[in-house]
Amino acid sequence: MKTDSLKVPGANLYYEVRGSGPVLLLVCGGIYDAAGYAGLAGPLADRYTVVTYDRRGNSRSPLDGPPEPQSIEVHGDDAHRVLTAVGVTGDEPAHVFGNSSGAIIGLELTARNPEQVRTLVAHEPPLFEMLSDRDHWCTVIQDVEDAFGQGGPRPALQVLNAALKMSGGEQEDGRAPGGGQAPQREPDPVTLQMMARMGTNMEFFIGYEVPPFAKYTPDIAALQASPAHVVMAVGEASRGEPPYRAAFAVAERLGTEPVVFPGDHGGFGAQPEPFAAKLHAVLSSSCLVERRESGTAGPGELGQVSVGYLAMTDDPLNGNIGILDIIGPEFVPRVGGGLAENRLRGGGRLAFADEQAHEAALGNWAGREVPADADKPVLSGHMVDMIVDEQSDEHVRVEEDSH
Repeated sequence: MKTDSLKVPGANLYYEVRGSGPVLLLVCGGIYDAAGYAGLAGPLADRYTVVTYDRRGNSRSPLDGPPEPQSIEVHGDDAHRVLTAVGVTGDEPAHVFGNSSGAIIGLELTARNPEQVRTLVAHEPPLFEMLSDRDHWCTVIQDVEDAFGQGGPRPALQVLNAALKMSGGEQEDGRAPGGGQAPQREPDPVTLQMMARMGTNMEFFIGYEVPPFAKYTPDIAALQASPAHVVMAVGEASRGEPPYRAAFAVAERLGTEPVVFPGDHGGFGAQPEPFAAKLHAVLSSSCLVERRESGTAGPGELGQVSVGYLAMTDDPLNGNIGILDIIGPEFVPRVGGGLAENRLRGGGRLAFADEQAHEAALGNWAGREVPADADKPVLSGHMVDMIVDEQSDEHVRVEEDSH
């Protein structure tokens, strides 16, 4: 593992790089720092260049001056600068995963620097402004601010935890930082250092991050216009909790369905191996596979369709095959983007060259005729049935109309 530091306006960021492959940035939330993602990064480092960092004001990323209220916009810019520092460009964008407030930062990063992000997985962002009971949460956050001003971090945290009633994450429920179970034996020196940093981060988190972060609303229009694949995610054990509901609220605005991950709000730490496997499956589903000249397509393969091609991939949401992209021979393969995009079965996507082709080809999970005079028609006048079968060892058939 390589460690380094990056000077940014107002702070100095500590970051770590491990593994090889496409860049995957893990953005932590709450009191956690880069070490909180060690358990998740390990299983992924054989497939990705995993980048983790301590957010400004936390752990080994000191501010230039005294603590002050933080903004998601500044933290999003920090993430952008970290990606730039590790060589991420528009030609080779990165995957990004964020948990809790790290998910909010990921949404801001994707909205403002979409060229750097291939896929964003935003796991349970506490976006109280997106909830139907936002007025209640405005009162809660004001109570947190008042408690911090009057008694410091511990009373403020008690107010927040009492309102959240959550099973994981920032709760003081005997977990180690990162969401895993606290060690039953004496922790090793590295763990002791990590836990000491988390304790120090608590005051900054509850006093200078929670109140301003709670007022943030993501730019839905920018996220919809972004070429990035934005995936909202929830924990299977988090049902009904505020960040879980917020993820659904954002997904609804984006026209998608959240992906369910193992565990609760802190599932990445409590169950790192299955969490990593799920994350890899989601990230893999957002990437076009190598083009092949074949008449049928199995999971993860391409099927030839007249002058157009269907890119197939496993749909991580329900075990079905999802359709990712339709491209003509004159187009550069891409994931999503373009003038129009339609999401199928919560994970597959159809991307078209123009609005006319989009409107002509959608409907009833099957292709419709694209007029021959359409501007750059994707399917050049052919009608193609796109058959989406249940996940199995059998091939998915792609059948061309005879005309």
